[in-house]
Amino acid sequence: MKILNLTLQNLNSLRIKQKIDFTAAPLADSGLFAITGDTGSGKTTILDALTLALYGRIHRNKDVTEVMTYGETESLAEVEFESQNGIYRASWKMWRAHKKEDGKLQSKRFLAKFDPKENVFKFITDKVREVDEGVEEASGLDYDRFCRSVLLSQGDFAAFLKAGEKERSDLLERITGREIYTRLSKAAFERNKLENEQLEKLHLQLEGLKIITPDQLRQLKAELKEKKEISAGLKKDLDVLRKQQQQQQQFLDLEGKKEERTHALEVLKSKRAAHATDFERLAQFFKIRTLQAPLSRLDQQIEQQRENLTAIQQLKEELPALREEKKRIGESLLDKQNELKELKQEYATRKPLFDQVVKLDLVILSKLETFEQQGKELAEKQAEVNELNIRIEKEEAEQQRLAEEINQLEKWLEANAVNEALATDLVKIELHREELRKIFLEKKKVELSNDTHRKSLEKITGELETLARQKEKETTAFEQMKAAFEAATPQKIAKNREELIEQHRKEIDSLQNLENDLRQLYQINEQYEQLLKELSNWEEQIENLQHEEFDVSKQLMTSSEVLEEMDKKFEFKQQIYEQQQLIANYDKDRSGLKEGDPCPLCFSTKHPFRQKKIVPFVDEAKAELDTVRQQRELIYDHHKKLINRHNDLAAKIEQLKGTELKETGGHLARQLQKIEGFEDKMAVFATTLDADLFSMSRSGLLSRKLGELKSAVEKEKKTLATLQQMAKGLNEHEKVVSAIEAAFVKVEATLLAGRQTLSHGEEQFNLLDDRYAQATSDINKLLRKYGEIFETESAAAMFGSLQKRKEEYEGKQLLFKQTSERSGVLAGSLKEIKARLKATEKNLEALGDKVERSAGLLKEAQIEREELFGEMDPVLERSALETNIEKSEAGVLALQEESRKNAIELDTRENLLTEKEKSQNILTDQIQKATTALEQQLAEKGLETIDLLREQMMEEKEAEAIENKKKILDEEQAAIQQTLLDLAKELETLTPALAMISNVETLMQDTAVKESAFSSMERELGAIHEKIREHDARKAESKDLLKAIEQQQKICSRWAGLNELIGQADGKKFRIFAQGLTLRKLVSLANAHLRSLNDRYYIYKPDDQNLNLEIIDTFQADNRRSMHTLSGGESFLVSLALALGLSDLAGNKAQIRSLFIDEGFGSLDENSLDLALSTLENLRSSGKTIGLISHVNTLKERIGTQIQVKKAGNGLSRIQIVR
Repeated sequence: MKILNLTLQNLNSLRIKQKIDFTAAPLADSGLFAITGDTGSGKTTILDALTLALYGRIHRNKDVTEVMTYGETESLAEVEFESQNGIYRASWKMWRAHKKEDGKLQSKRFLAKFDPKENVFKFITDKVREVDEGVEEASGLDYDRFCRSVLLSQGDFAAFLKAGEKERSDLLERITGREIYTRLSKAAFERNKLENEQLEKLHLQLEGLKIITPDQLRQLKAELKEKKEISAGLKKDLDVLRKQQQQQQQFLDLEGKKEERTHALEVLKSKRAAHATDFERLAQFFKIRTLQAPLSRLDQQIEQQRENLTAIQQLKEELPALREEKKRIGESLLDKQNELKELKQEYATRKPLFDQVVKLDLVILSKLETFEQQGKELAEKQAEVNELNIRIEKEEAEQQRLAEEINQLEKWLEANAVNEALATDLVKIELHREELRKIFLEKKKVELSNDTHRKSLEKITGELETLARQKEKETTAFEQMKAAFEAATPQKIAKNREELIEQHRKEIDSLQNLENDLRQLYQINEQYEQLLKELSNWEEQIENLQHEEFDVSKQLMTSSEVLEEMDKKFEFKQQIYEQQQLIANYDKDRSGLKEGDPCPLCFSTKHPFRQKKIVPFVDEAKAELDTVRQQRELIYDHHKKLINRHNDLAAKIEQLKGTELKETGGHLARQLQKIEGFEDKMAVFATTLDADLFSMSRSGLLSRKLGELKSAVEKEKKTLATLQQMAKGLNEHEKVVSAIEAAFVKVEATLLAGRQTLSHGEEQFNLLDDRYAQATSDINKLLRKYGEIFETESAAAMFGSLQKRKEEYEGKQLLFKQTSERSGVLAGSLKEIKARLKATEKNLEALGDKVERSAGLLKEAQIEREELFGEMDPVLERSALETNIEKSEAGVLALQEESRKNAIELDTRENLLTEKEKSQNILTDQIQKATTALEQQLAEKGLETIDLLREQMMEEKEAEAIENKKKILDEEQAAIQQTLLDLAKELETLTPALAMISNVETLMQDTAVKESAFSSMERELGAIHEKIREHDARKAESKDLLKAIEQQQKICSRWAGLNELIGQADGKKFRIFAQGLTLRKLVSLANAHLRSLNDRYYIYKPDDQNLNLEIIDTFQADNRRSMHTLSGGESFLVSLALALGLSDLAGNKAQIRSLFIDEGFGSLDENSLDLALSTLENLRSSGKTIGLISHVNTLKERIGTQIQVKKAGNGLSRIQIVR
């Protein structure tokens, strides 16, 4: 994979859109370049842009939403890269909604591939998951492998080489990303623990089962049979008593209902008497009901006549005012037209004067602008002359001061000429000083290390002696415990301690199984008694449900009759409503008929109803229909509830009793089947238990036998617990002894290695002491020239003094140069200013003459305008006159419109008055005829006046309400009377049965006694059934548990094996093993790079399981030494080789041709930095492009090609590529 170019915009401090092209000069011509800049300028942001564009993530684990430059609304990162599959472009964009600074952040990613035929990038996808998959497929790298392959972790490996043993494992895990091995180790440990806990739970469950013996089972079944016979006799007697009790209660209920219905009939008669007057009014209304329509039409005509009379009177009052208004409007219109004519004549007279004055004002304005501009230029020229004079005075004074300063500087430089060589000598002195400091620090470090090793050797020696004593003590204790275990072991044949314990466990299981058989036999008997009790309860429920079903059937018959009557009434009201709708619908068509023309419906040429209008009562008919519908729905809902209740009762009875039409019975039949099943279960114990034990199930011997079994089980458990505890102690002591022996060997090896390390450290300290003396001599040769000598105590002050002398001399040199240059520049500037002053004074004189001429011309024009129009504004005067004309024209138009509206209104009112008077005459004639016809009909009905007819008329709603009330009272009376007849028949039927009951109290007492005895017997039967059922269930459960335990033991064995290999609570065991393999592979790849970088060194990984590494120096007879002894340059070389090896390991088959290093140069001295750069130059020859991110000045000077990130102020930076 090779990075071709990178585009970024508004990322952290890099605001503007900037592009880095790695295929163009100078980056393309140099395989090694530096990314430089001050701290915080944004160098690492370039790497952020790389990972953002490719993977939408930041390699520094920073939140992506934080990378946008403050105050901006969009960001961009785009990279083009080349791989074996072609050239691709990956883009990442983020923006704020609606381009607002507080808008919600949104992001998008794209992936495209370059098409060489069309020379364009073709879009592939913009879905996040597909972009990730596409980038990984194209480059051969996912995000983590990219970070390890392209962004080299050289600094992490440098820390790894110097880290202690405890920190080294964590560092390697973080660098290589192999956290999976720790998780696998922990998971194996936790899973093994979980499976062992599961096995222990299964053993506890098996121990908790208690199964009864065969003898107990047989005893339970015999007891069950005996109690079932007793229960059947009690049930028969109880049924007879309950039936007599129900008949007595039924008689009392019927007597109460009869008394209640008799009282209801008396109340109903009182209600009919209270409504007698309303019923008489209703009868009279039905006689005169046919006159309701003529009376209604007459009342409508009278009301219409009254309204017409009111309208005629109002119109006669309004007409005089309208005629007077017409006259006023005409006079006002004439005055307004005369006013408009006068204004137009005045405008025509003054218009030429307005135009002349406007033209003259424009001429004056032009001359005024010219005069003001010339005056402004005159003032500017005068100010310029004054400023030039002031500058000449200042610069002449400055010229004199600079001459004196130059003379003083020349004298000082001559007196201090010896300090001129400090500029070159001080660099050499600093190098010698740095070398002395490093040798001194290294001496201190080696000395401290030697002291530490000496103390460590003393401590290790003490630990070795302690371990020897512990080993002897623990071995003695182990032998004593072993002898005690053998003494406590029963005389049984067993291969080892585990097999002996297993034999005890099997004996306990056998005893517990026998105890569980006996207990289950008792529990099944308890369940058997419970089933018998439930059977009795269900028989009682059936009898109660049958009585309720009979009552509901009678109510259902009565409800059916009422519902049938209400259906007839609803149908009648429906017909009336439809008839009134037809009358209303034909009313419009009837008014369109003409005398002599045939009717389109009946073809008649005579139309009597065209003259005699019929008023339909649709709304009244609709209201009556709705009332009846509501009543019908209420009755229907009640009827439906009765049907549902009847069906529910029948279903419940069928559910309990069953039916002959179905193959399966109800609850009763199923209950009997359960009882038989429990009897069969009890019989099973006759085969599983001994005959003697089964016969005990109904005697006290069962309890004694259970006690003996329980004691035997407890005794065996105690023996087993003692043996397990002793075996556990023996196992633990074996492990302790083994651990002490291993620790002894390890500490002994550590002691030997420590002594070798201490000897090597003492030799190294002596070499460093010699180097320090030689370096002191070299630095003093340079210092004597300046009268100084190197001493450790005063070295810092002496070096500071030399630096100040150098800086002071260089400062004086620079000041002398700058002052001389300033003096020359000032002389030229003074000459130029004087020439400018002369030219400006000449221009000032000519400009004064022009101003005087312009002022004269302006004065002449202003005098002419004053004589013609004075101070008035011609534009305002003309505008005011035009406004008055427009207002006058608008007034004329408004009066004309008002006159037109008045004329229309007056004509309308006069026409309406004429029509109303004609209509009034017609209505008077119609009312007279209708009154005469209605009076003739009144005489036929026996009524004297129309007013009396109005009094006796009723609203249809009121008549309907009274009629409904009468109907309901009639129906209620009929229903009560029928109920009384039915109750009398039922009482007559019950009388013979009640005669057989001598005393009600005695009957209640006998029933209670029988119920108590039957319930007690049912409980006993249920208990026996439950004991038998539990016995069967526990026996089956014990078989399942044994199978589960066997299976779980296999699972535990498998996980125990895996836990033994890799499992540990902290995950360290497998992690160290896997990291050893990873490190061995990594070292192999690193050595391949190390040979091409510098063939002097070779990384060596010992065969032990720790993570130690050593360096072999081929230039010193393959001497092996610790990584802690590497110098800065050597450490960089080794850590870079390891980072490149990790790049190969993570990149797998991907060819990485672009690398970036963001760390590791700040602590290198000059020699180490030379070695690092030469190493990177060798790496460049392999075809890789390498970018170094650093702010080290020395590195900037030695790498020509640079991507410079320069701060531009306000926290922002810009990118510049230089060579």
